[in-house]
Amino acid sequence: MKLLTRCGGGARGSRLYLCLLALIALLGGVRAEDAVAKARWNITAEFQMVTLPQKAALPLIAELSDDAKIEAAWVSIQQMIARGEVALVAVVVLKGVAGKKLMSESIQEVRYPTEFEPPQLPQDVPKEKAAEVLKNWPVVGITPTAFETRNTGAMLELEATVSDDGAWISAQVVPQHVRLLRFAKYDAGVLPSGERLSVEQPQFSVLKNTLSVHAHRTASARRGPSSAGRREDDGAIHPAHQRAPNRHNAMTLRCAVLGMTSFAIANAPVQAEPSPTSVRVEVQMVSISTADALRLVPAFRDEKTVAEANARLQQMLAREEATLLGWPVTWTGNRGRSVSETVEEFKYPTEFDPPQGGGGRFVVPWPVGPTWGEEVPTAFETRNVGCTLEAETAVEADGRTIALVLHAQFVRFLDFRRYRKQASALGIEGVLVQPQFFRTSTKSALRVRNGQPTLLSVFVVPKPEPHVELFIVRATATLPGAPAPIPSKK
Repeated sequence: MKLLTRCGGGARGSRLYLCLLALIALLGGVRAEDAVAKARWNITAEFQMVTLPQKAALPLIAELSDDAKIEAAWVSIQQMIARGEVALVAVVVLKGVAGKKLMSESIQEVRYPTEFEPPQLPQDVPKEKAAEVLKNWPVVGITPTAFETRNTGAMLELEATVSDDGAWISAQVVPQHVRLLRFAKYDAGVLPSGERLSVEQPQFSVLKNTLSVHAHRTASARRGPSSAGRREDDGAIHPAHQRAPNRHNAMTLRCAVLGMTSFAIANAPVQAEPSPTSVRVEVQMVSISTADALRLVPAFRDEKTVAEANARLQQMLAREEATLLGWPVTWTGNRGRSVSETVEEFKYPTEFDPPQGGGGRFVVPWPVGPTWGEEVPTAFETRNVGCTLEAETAVEADGRTIALVLHAQFVRFLDFRRYRKQASALGIEGVLVQPQFFRTSTKSALRVRNGQPTLLSVFVVPKPEPHVELFIVRATATLPGAPAPIPSKK
């Protein structure tokens, strides 16, 4: 089973990550109908992530969402890797017994400081020489006093079961990739020479999906997108595809979870056990102009024109007339819950200390405010910036309607606001900085038609420029014998 999931894009980099998860269940030397067969299945999983330009990835998305074209698209991606047109970021492989929780990771442990000690001031300074002593005081460094560790790299958790008749694989999968983006500097003061003091904090990118997938041995059931979004650095696609060769006592399934696309259709033959139901949920988060919103929003609200409105929106994205903010996509079983995240862990200071006097008695009554300007950050918090999706699903008896409980959210960093403090003894003005974030979020319980896009929320956003943001949800259930999902024009 290969899982393809897109988890982000880039305004600057416009890169996509393609994460591929292959699940192979093998039963060697034992017939599937034997009583012991169920306990003898071995599960092999491979997690592959590649990064490629968004422009090159967009044509592949539709093909990876089409059962008839997914094999050719998969081969094309592998050829692009061989030619060096895309970069292979990570490969994680694990193997174990069905029914057990498996985990594999390829990580680098990044250590970074989290607590700091401010500079120490002199204890006794004559009043008439205060300025001279301060200017020549050598102890002006900021000392890290505590550190934390963040695992960066590719991680895969998986727990898979095989049906008694060997026809189905059901898997709980958590693929994840964490990257160190950069170290952000926060001002911590100014020396008399004009040199600025600062402390650094890491910013991490996290692409993670918690999902459930079901695949049939003889079906060519592909799994659609896992999550997609536009980011300042790069994005991700996780493609997947599924296939089952005809060989005795062996099952190979490739399931594609494609981050930029939807659709999942499984045509399964009659089997001994009830077939599992999978539901793919995606929320497309798009920014458009106010003028375009006035035309599109009424069309999305009318069932007769919703398909046409969605097709037009996809064309606008392809022509870059609209901005894709995020596209979280996740899979779950019927009446299950899943989560998709494409976020940057944004760390910022929340507590500050002025330079310390070392516990001594000052001859000079020091003015309030830090001696070297900005106060020293001593504690930090983390804000997840990007798109997240939490979904609970329930397919109704008719197979055409899906009940959803959703929490979709997009958070962006706007800027830093500077707060003035009183001047120091050297005349340097103290400043504290705090980040400003903007959030569009919706929590909703609704019923949607299987496979049909539905306008979930409309937001009028004033910053950084006035625009309108749309959240469009689509849920697609795949279960043999159920009515086909409503086709979508893309």
